[in-house]
Amino acid sequence: MHHTEIGYDDGTMANWPPGTLVLLRPDVRPLLRFPPPPGASAAMLVAVHADALKAKDNLHTQLVALRNGVLDWVGALDEARLTRRETILPSPRGLLGSRLLRGRDLWSVIRPGPLAGPGEPLAGSTIYGGMHTGAEIHRPWIVIGELGNGQVLAVPLNEAADGYQRLPWFVP
Repeated sequence: MHHTEIGYDDGTMANWPPGTLVLLRPDVRPLLRFPPPPGASAAMLVAVHADALKAKDNLHTQLVALRNGVLDWVGALDEARLTRRETILPSPRGLLGSRLLRGRDLWSVIRPGPLAGPGEPLAGSTIYGGMHTGAEIHRPWIVIGELGNGQVLAVPLNEAADGYQRLPWFVP
């Protein structure tokens, strides 16, 4: 196992630092229901917080896509679905933070449904796009901001532990 500045480069966790320029692998775009906008993938940057790179057994990294300098898309994908290009500084985390707590849909609950297209599961890629365990209810997400193009910025709600019935969904 090779120790990097931030995490471990052993194939079990994300380790590309914030500011890394990445491209979406061409075979991945058709699998996603909410892919980065066409043309924006050439400007996708890793925006993960350095402490998140210490999460064992998770290859997901936070990404942002820019179009004409405007934050156009935010998502988290497995590093194996990306091609690394180079590192650019500074990190785009400040740009991401500037889009929080904005917009007319702030604090609304949405249910985007599956994150992968029909019949194209991204095995092991996400638990947040599926159905609530044992129910036909799409997982709720809460809107926490708005992107520069007017699209909502939302995070998934987690399921409460078994036996905790009062609040079935929560934000960690």
